[in-house]
Amino acid sequence: MPRTRRATASNFPHLVHCRAAADLQIFFEDQDYAMYLDDLRELARGGYVDVYAFALLPQEMYLTLTPRTISLPQIIQRLHVKHTKRINKKLRRRGSLFSQRFASTIFEATLLPDLVRFVDVVANRGSNQETLEADNFSSHNVYCHERAFHGDWIKVAPVLRSFGWELDQQLARRRYQRFVADGMHKKIDFKDITTKARMRSGADLSDQILTKLESQSKRRRLRIDNLTRRASLLLHTNTDLLRGNSRKQNLVFARRLIATVAVTRCDRSVQEVANYFSRDKSQISRLVTQGLHLLESDEVFKTLCDSLLQHKVPIGPKPLEAKPRRDAEMHESKRNINDASIASDVLTKMPSHEGTAMRHSIF
Repeated sequence: MPRTRRATASNFPHLVHCRAAADLQIFFEDQDYAMYLDDLRELARGGYVDVYAFALLPQEMYLTLTPRTISLPQIIQRLHVKHTKRINKKLRRRGSLFSQRFASTIFEATLLPDLVRFVDVVANRGSNQETLEADNFSSHNVYCHERAFHGDWIKVAPVLRSFGWELDQQLARRRYQRFVADGMHKKIDFKDITTKARMRSGADLSDQILTKLESQSKRRRLRIDNLTRRASLLLHTNTDLLRGNSRKQNLVFARRLIATVAVTRCDRSVQEVANYFSRDKSQISRLVTQGLHLLESDEVFKTLCDSLLQHKVPIGPKPLEAKPRRDAEMHESKRNINDASIASDVLTKMPSHEGTAMRHSIF
């Protein structure tokens, strides 16, 4: 039985919790933490996600973020696939590094201070305040100091606005430090923070999410076969070949283009695209990941993606129209047609042996 699709919504804060598989670790060395944060920084600077807090531990991690242009599962998949490949190569092993699916909960934007404090407190429980601020693998240092290491891509203003950020930034930082220090003495787990959020949000959050999803559903949600036909016109390929098993470079590029547009701009799932092309879900995910990289670095690929969403797909220059012939040329062609018809009538009335000889001499 297929598992239930995860409930996510763009432009809403999410609290994400990931655990390592049994008897494994997610991070082993400082380089592992740094490279994971580099991948997260790349997504944040690309405008795919807004990151408010993170806490990386050897066997688990916490993230507070808001998906923007791509969905939350695509963000986590892109982060974890890269990280798993690096760790597996280092340990010379195969298989998944993370335990089952990641846990995530949608929150209101007004609960961001509680979420960020929860991440800082739970990730550093048992540490004193000096150790908490010196940790480079937690976002707490960014909120305490103006020139912190990860301050160029962590969104602190939405959180510190509740502490008077617009009036005095330094005072807002000190107030947040006291806010976290008060939470250091409380035993809070993932279920507590999610229950608290549901009690405070109630039906308002559900109404906001439903309204947001309804507005997203009004966007043009093109069918995959329509995208395929448009891509075949744009790239001069055959739709049957696109859905076939050929691995020619132009066909793979076309599939990558279709998969990227369908998933990122038409709200189609990776499974839907995989079913249409009769491929594995991992193959389509790989195409989408490659397409996201091309959207950042290749202007031609980005232009092609925009062209697929247009009402009229540009298929190259139009063929030249035939020029009208002159009256004399048209009269000459009519006379030739009449002469040919007269000659055929004469040949049919002649005897067979004479008519055959005459046909060979004329035609």
